[in-house]
Amino acid sequence: MDKADSCRRTAVDAVADVEPPRLASLLDTVLEDASMLPGVLTIESATIHTPELSSLLDDSAPTNDREQDHPQRRDGDRPIESTELDTDTLLTHAAGVQLIYEGLRLTRELAHENTWCGDSAHADQPASQSHSQSVHQEQSQSQSGPHSQPLSQSQYTDDLTILAADILVARGFSLLARTDAADKAVHTVQAFGRDQTRRTELTNTSTSPPATSLSSTQPSTAANPTTETTPSKPTTSANTAKTTKTTLSPHSINTNLERDILELAIRTGAATADTSPSASALELAPTLTDTLLPTDTPLPTDTPLPTFPPVTDGLAELDHPAVDQNHDNYSTGCVPSATDP
Repeated sequence: MDKADSCRRTAVDAVADVEPPRLASLLDTVLEDASMLPGVLTIESATIHTPELSSLLDDSAPTNDREQDHPQRRDGDRPIESTELDTDTLLTHAAGVQLIYEGLRLTRELAHENTWCGDSAHADQPASQSHSQSVHQEQSQSQSGPHSQPLSQSQYTDDLTILAADILVARGFSLLARTDAADKAVHTVQAFGRDQTRRTELTNTSTSPPATSLSSTQPSTAANPTTETTPSKPTTSANTAKTTKTTLSPHSINTNLERDILELAIRTGAATADTSPSASALELAPTLTDTLLPTDTPLPTDTPLPTFPPVTDGLAELDHPAVDQNHDNYSTGCVPSATDP
């Protein structure tokens, strides 16, 4: 079983006790269809610091090869049980990162579609207008009687999705609660909330009439939501990671979630290995995000929400330059110094 399948199975097991069956089925569907990139990157991050885990997690390697890589297991210096416990712990932490991402991704999808309005035709309307229409619908329903309009199938599904998102995030937090990456998980959720608030405000501003004051002296970001806060200096792939938090593109704001989740994955993997992530390992988060989900090209406001590709495609795009470099350093048992060239 490869790393993605192992991570998926652990994530599914973490929510196996959820009821009722329809909610459990929704959770299973979300995880079965999900790209396991965050979870696999967590495992990759741990193997950077503990290379001996690599062959243990790769069931495709022949048993004899794994034993040759770890002669201490045959000599009894390191019990198999302790190694397997570490592997199980790593998979649990990887599943925690994956669950948090899937929960936040579902939340972002619901927020993007404004499904609480009860009418998909209003999904692209500003929040204030959608809210007023929702209030009007509620008043109409209260006047005609509480049982005149039963809950529609789509509304029922949306309610289940909201509940599923909450469960995924909560279970993810529980799996990371006792790790050094727990604080990063909290900060990731907090940043996600702020980013989605900014995205909503930007969307509402882009649909409002342009302001009459200062329009002749300042560029209008409302008319062009893809304009960045530094229009005199175009954003390149080299500085995208540094300017993402200040851009005014809804797409770049949305991809902040993917960037933060990948950083969480790297920190979680390092924490599982009982160490701190190196600077070059942390660079994988913006590098991988910019490679798979570029934000330096203006995109229309109706661009689909970002999503990770399958693990085989995603990691192949990166070609592991930083991972290989770190792997060589740590495989010798030496931690690189900050003063090393």
